[in-house]
Amino acid sequence: PQESDSLLQDVACGGHHALAVLADGSLYAWGRNEEGQLAVGSIEPHLLPSRVTTPWRGEERAVQVACGFSHSAFLTSRGRVYCCGQGDNGQLGIGSRANYLVPPMGLG
Repeated sequence: PQESDSLLQDVACGGHHALAVLADGSLYAWGRNEEGQLAVGSIEPHLLPSRVTTPWRGEERAVQVACGFSHSAFLTSRGRVYCCGQGDNGQLGIGSRANYLVPPMGLG
């Protein structure tokens, strides 16, 4: 990749995890992961930044990230928001109180 593609575009910190999005739209996550807030498909912690496989396809890419204490949100270039992690209080905004290890759908 070009050096400009690896420039940091956004970063967010949660209770015990962090997310970063690079200028090329790639996502990275690290930290505690008991509720699936890293969006990596498991609940294993990641001590180093790990690439997140995104659920969206085509030209859509991540542009911004946000973290709650144990959940995460990703805003895409098409204005959709994808959430994962702890959902017991409805904080994922998908009509469920379940936890999700990967974002199940986009809102917007």
